[in-house]
Amino acid sequence: MAENIEMPQEVASDPVQAAIWKQLTARRTFAQEDAPTLALLCYWHAVANQAREAMALGGNEIEILDATASQSGARAASGSR
Repeated sequence: MAENIEMPQEVASDPVQAAIWKQLTARRTFAQEDAPTLALLCYWHAVANQAREAMALGGNEIEILDATASQSGARAASGSR
């Protein structure tokens, strides 16, 4: 018989991740040791959804939260230091 997998607290505390978790586990069988991998999948799926929504609302542009990473990436792309 399939093991009933418990939703981790970090997933349950975010409604988007919790909904993804429920969709993933609704008709599939997972063991409890699969929970960390599924939680990571839920996290990144939620991040991708948020980025897609931000791009749709912002004219296909997203806000870079780390300006330093953005600047160093731009310098690397242009070949300057």
